[in-house]
Amino acid sequence: YYLIAHSDLLAVYDLESGQAELLHIGAAGNQYQRLLYDGACFWLLPNSEKRNVACWDGRTVKESDCEAYPKGFSHFCGFLHAALREDGLWLFPYKGNMVLRMNRETMETDCALHLTEILGADSICTDSVLTLSDGRLVMTTSVSGTDTRITILDGEGQILAQYPCVCSNGKAVAAEKMFERLETERYTSAYAYQTSEEIDYPLSGACDALVSGAAVYREEQHYYRSLYANSDGTAGEHIWQEVKT
Repeated sequence: YYLIAHSDLLAVYDLESGQAELLHIGAAGNQYQRLLYDGACFWLLPNSEKRNVACWDGRTVKESDCEAYPKGFSHFCGFLHAALREDGLWLFPYKGNMVLRMNRETMETDCALHLTEILGADSICTDSVLTLSDGRLVMTTSVSGTDTRITILDGEGQILAQYPCVCSNGKAVAAEKMFERLETERYTSAYAYQTSEEIDYPLSGACDALVSGAAVYREEQHYYRSLYANSDGTAGEHIWQEVKT
């Protein structure tokens, strides 16, 4: 199953026959930008605040009502990410002030997270969302072009840790680039340490390290210190002795 982005078309490819067909999902004119599968149904996220979320079970389609979102919710360019949670489908707007929670049976929504309260701004772009097996969420958001933040939330949506990534030279930095190794279940700032010691950093372990704070890079720092001489701060003294002679 493939979504043809920014259209209402879903491509269904039969692996045995090698044939494909195109299906129109939802109301005519709908445009979707993301496709998720929860084991029973496909969820299609719209690319506009004026279009509905659609759910297709392989036979019938049901849609949300974009006019019935919680009071005070504002968003732009639809929903870019979603997370399948025990309490429903969490919808992350491309740009908005809330994360919504959708009941997968009734398609009704309420507020799961107030992004304004978490990030202190009215309009936040959600750059990426990663879900851990233990229910934690790793969310990267952009408050402005130079202010990208990484937020780790527990299963209840409470903040465990938050890291600002402000770019001083005025160029936007995509925080998800920092987490490319998280998506492949490997992460460390000291790649040499990782490869030389054949150490893997799983996603859950990386988040544990980030939440723990000061001890995040202790082992990596120890390794780096072993790579160069005079790591005890005596380099200047030794250079002076060499110059004198």
